[in-house]
Amino acid sequence: MHATTYRIPPLQRRSLLLWVIGLSVLPAVFIVANWHRAGWWGAGPFGPGILLIDLIYLNLASGKTVVDAHGIRTTRLLGRRSWSWDGIASIAVDVEKNQKGGNVSHLAVHPTVGRPRYLYAPWAHGAVPGAAFHKTANAIMTALAEHKASTMAADAPGVG
Repeated sequence: MHATTYRIPPLQRRSLLLWVIGLSVLPAVFIVANWHRAGWWGAGPFGPGILLIDLIYLNLASGKTVVDAHGIRTTRLLGRRSWSWDGIASIAVDVEKNQKGGNVSHLAVHPTVGRPRYLYAPWAHGAVPGAAFHKTANAIMTALAEHKASTMAADAPGVG
């Protein structure tokens, strides 16, 4: 099996990065306007708060998942996780219901030991069409099914 890399779809990534750019302009304007009074903290808690939100959006936009012969590795700017194929019991699409902002779909890895964890990529927001998400989700779930089938075939006793 060759390694396949999945990233956040370009439309979602562009949307997140535009939020970062838009939110970065606000504290910059306040800081420059109030620099003579209080320096960096001239924007009050608003400036550092918005910069923290920027970091969260950058973290979301940097999601990447690699599926290869060894298992699944998922990384972001601020974290990484990995599972071997033998350590994964199942993978399922998990939909978080959100009345105000639209539903968010994630791929949840259910390990043989421990609690389910979301892959950092792909994910789909209700406001963005999820066709690419479903195509990627099916590819990752198929890779798990192929691994399980090959493992069962290798463990089956030979006919003699």
